[in-house]
Parts: sequence; structure tokens; C-alpha cells
Amino acid sequence: MEANIAIGLTLLVALVVYLKTKKSRLSLLIASMVMPAFILYAEFFMAYQGGGASMWPIALFVGSCIGFAVALVGVGLGMFIQKIVDNEKA
Repeated sequence: MEANIAIGLTLLVALVVYLKTKKSRLSLLIASMVMPAFILYAEFFMAYQGGGASMWPIALFVGSCIGFAVALVGVGLGMFIQKIVDNEKA
């Protein structure tokens, strides 16, 4: 459940930052930080719920890749929305 929230938040951050700044690189950079920050928060500040070895480095790598992919989708959605808005103004 928490992972779904982090993915949705990553998408939302990428979309909002792109629509506010119109800079795709900045949007990707900021939104890509959401998922790793969430994973580090879950590993170091929430109570441990696992039973075996901690696999947070692997989770951080995979989560960062997924976060970047979701940020790409968010920026792409922002570009699409911006194109629609620009076409309606013209």
C-alpha cells in the first residue's frame, strides 16, 4: 500500500513541477528523489517488519529505477497536457 502511495506521489510531483516550471530535467530530478526518500524513510524510521536480512540497498536501487520511470511518465503527461492547453489558446 505504501509503495502505491510513493508511486502516485512521484507521478504527481513530476506533473506539478513540469507544469509549473516547464523544465523537464528539473522535473525528472526532483520527482526521481521521491521514491528513494520514501524507501530510506521506511527502512530507517518505520518499525522493522521483516524477519531475515535487510535488503534495503536492493530496494533502493530497484525503487530508484521505478521512480525514474514513473517520473518520465509524469513529465510526459505534463508535456501532453501543456500541448493541449497551448493548442486551445491558439
